[in-house]
Amino acid sequence: MTTPSQENAVEDEDRVREAVTGLIAVFENLGAEHQALEAEEAKTGARAVAP
Repeated sequence: MTTPSQENAVEDEDRVREAVTGLIAVFENLGAEHQALEAEEAKTGARAVAP
């Protein structure tokens, strides 16, 4: 039998796991986007302008 505190801990852990999975996907996509932008920059000679 689990206590409410244990159930909350399990729910919190599930939420953290879901968040980590989402963050990993975001960073993987950002890496691919960065590579594509670098490739385009190399082809066109375009440079990003700092604000």
